[in-house]
Amino acid sequence: MQPIKEGGARLEHDEARITYLLYYQHTTKDNLVLTYVRITIYDMAGVGYDYVLKVTLVGAEKVGKTCLLRRYTEDIFSPSYVATIGVDFAARIIDVNEKSAKLQLWDTAGDPRFQAIVQSYYRGVAGVMLVYDITDEESFHHIGKVIDDVKALAAPDAVYVVVGNKCDLENARVISTEQGQSFADEHDCKFMETSASDNVNVTEMMIEMTATILEIVQNH
Repeated sequence: MQPIKEGGARLEHDEARITYLLYYQHTTKDNLVLTYVRITIYDMAGVGYDYVLKVTLVGAEKVGKTCLLRRYTEDIFSPSYVATIGVDFAARIIDVNEKSAKLQLWDTAGDPRFQAIVQSYYRGVAGVMLVYDITDEESFHHIGKVIDDVKALAAPDAVYVVVGNKCDLENARVISTEQGQSFADEHDCKFMETSASDNVNVTEMMIEMTATILEIVQNH
């Protein structure tokens, strides 16, 4: 599938970051596919790092993947829902155990129409966050459906974290913490519940994942 046209537009610009919306048109046998990629570039001039780690967020629609991404990289939260079209990208440098890593964070669309596209962003990733909504049973089943596809394309020693998001909505919970932990244990994943809204465990999740990846990298 080869791109036949590409372009883009600058969406936001301030002293700390520039955000672009890029698009690519691809031809397939039956139709034309338009892919959008939102890329936020942060001012990292003069900032060094020891490693570059590719991390992908995977999950159904409306589970809060983009909210987690923006909470971690920009420390902001928006309650309004805007569907990810294609993929979003952001980066942040994190210091763990006296080492610096630049996390390249790819937020993939949950809409099934984009699955053929987003699967290309699973390839070779060092870390995968499998995100579900604790108030949505179907979103929990979804990660069980996609985990094998992700593992087939990710790096052999990739680190996986099962993320039960929206833990602030305890009164609406339908997936227990024990269910999430059991799924993670069954699939050899780490587990954490988070809230992008209340900023619960978002940074901790990234630190734990990064520390585990770096431990694997340094032992090779």
